Amino acid sequence: MIRRFHCRLLLAALSSIILLTSGLCQEASPEFQLEERIKSVVVKNDRTEYIGYILKRDSREILMDVDNLGEIYIPMHEIQSIMEIDASKDYSGGEIFATRYFFTTNGLALDKGERYALFNWWGPEIHSNVADNVTLGLMTTWVAVPLIGSVKFSFPVNDNFSLGAGLLAGTALWAGLTNVGALAYGSATLGNYTNNVTVSGGYIGLSFDGDGSSSPLMSVACMFRASKNFSIVGDSFIVLQKGSTTALIIPGIRYSKANTRAFQFGSKGLVASGESTAIPIPYFGFFRTF
Repeated sequence: MIRRFHCRLLLAALSSIILLTSGLCQEASPEFQLEERIKSVVVKNDRTEYIGYILKRDSREILMDVDNLGEIYIPMHEIQSIMEIDASKDYSGGEIFATRYFFTTNGLALDKGERYALFNWWGPEIHSNVADNVTLGLMTTWVAVPLIGSVKFSFPVNDNFSLGAGLLAGTALWAGLTNVGALAYGSATLGNYTNNVTVSGGYIGLSFDGDGSSSPLMSVACMFRASKNFSIVGDSFIVLQKGSTTALIIPGIRYSKANTRAFQFGSKGLVASGESTAIPIPYFGFFRTF
């Protein structure tokens, strides 16, 4: 009888130890939490973008059912942001490049720390947000003439209206440091990062070998989302001179499948003295974040 009692006591003690150990192990290893099926966009620190449904998550990683890819695990420390989206609507990235048309810019701002490079057929340029609503840029050609620096200040008024002001200044470098130019401008943008229209005005001054010239400029530019990955982009340069007006018109399209890169193609036409002339040199450029 005593031996049987001791056996029962030993079994009870062992059962308690097992249950206690199991409880401690469960607390030490966080379990995945099931998530409601809401479509989301997950952006990693390197700006790789995943669109799909987050199935489970814990403090270390998420399990995501990615469109056209399947289920993948993403470590939490590699994730920059998670944004819920409407599953009934198309989503496309590329908003970082919406601050720029072909040549001109607008009042929309880059987020702090965002930066991108643009490779045109004539040369490269880079732009980086260095503070809230302040962007610095550097532009040149493949032969390093001219070298132009830029600064832009953005003033968001509300979700659908922004103001901007900036300055471009440059020199011809090895082709003549005394050959310089500067352009001060202001812009007003109606719309958001998907669809917008911008009217800009400014004043340009140039000096070549001691001879100077100046002129007021204006621009009308636009961007409209045509489909999931394509946008229609239009840009212009209008030189306002007494007795005559000359306008460079650039219509085109932009293709962007993710917010890390985009390709842009356009044609050019010149309107002067009431006559229009097509310029047989197309525009093409490649955007890339870094």
